[in-house]
Amino acid sequence: MEPECDANASSAPAFGMTIVAQYTERVLAIDPVIGAIAAGNAVVLKPSEVAPATSSLLADLLPRYVDPACVRVVQGGIPETTALLELKWDKIFYTGNSKVGRIVMSYAAKHLTPVVLELGGKCPVVVDSNVNLHLESLKKVLGKFYGEDPLRSPDLSRIVNSNHFNRLRALMDDETVAGKIAFGGQSDEQQLRVDWILQQAPERIAPTLLLDVPLDSAIMKEEIFGPLLPIITVDKISESFAVINSMTKPLAAYLFTNDSRLKQQFERNISAGGIIFNDTGSNNTLAKLSILRGNPLAVVQAAVGCTGGRA
Repeated sequence: MEPECDANASSAPAFGMTIVAQYTERVLAIDPVIGAIAAGNAVVLKPSEVAPATSSLLADLLPRYVDPACVRVVQGGIPETTALLELKWDKIFYTGNSKVGRIVMSYAAKHLTPVVLELGGKCPVVVDSNVNLHLESLKKVLGKFYGEDPLRSPDLSRIVNSNHFNRLRALMDDETVAGKIAFGGQSDEQQLRVDWILQQAPERIAPTLLLDVPLDSAIMKEEIFGPLLPIITVDKISESFAVINSMTKPLAAYLFTNDSRLKQQFERNISAGGIIFNDTGSNNTLAKLSILRGNPLAVVQAAVGCTGGRA
């Protein structure tokens, strides 16, 4: 017998699970919804106002294919989100930054509502010298993929809005960072290519590599959410451990190496939501496998609760 979602039934395991995703990707918004309704719950989904096209798409498509009694989409900005958080929920799932995560948690505390906070943070990638992922290799790959003029490449995505474009430009224009650009750095706020979805001139920034930026610069203190990659060089691989541990604990930490002993040292010395070797794309899958094995992934300021596993 297939499980049913009845929002009016007193036997429903949980009524009204709200999901607030600040940086809305379809996967970030839909993945938790699938788990919630699979367990027989009703869900209110609040997509991010920062990505209005995605928010509108979800609001249009979900009612066509999913019973509105099970899933409702609420669009809007801070007032709508605040109104939702004022209500009593059985569970709140939030994806975004730690500043808003604290606000969500404070509202949840009023009703003792359990929360899952997927907060992120900067996720370091350590590359051993015995792995062919050096600066020149990265330059060749980026040049081959985007061409001599990345801003005219059809494969280059636009920055989500002008506020984030200006934020990224400010990170690059920081006087302690501007001279550290080793590749890329081009940007064009008035790019003439018309975006076929939003029908507006998109702001775009070329993929940019920055070498040895100061650790106390803004670009090293916050999540970037853009095509900027700071690279820090160290004399000994073990020095990278101290750099990582001096910052906020990451949601994930990655190591590329052929040295099994170094992998063991990395696991012993680095505290992160998940640790991945010689890969980056499998983070979500490996995280869920880790939960199924009973390994806790949440670390302070990176996340609260688990974002995968059995319903």
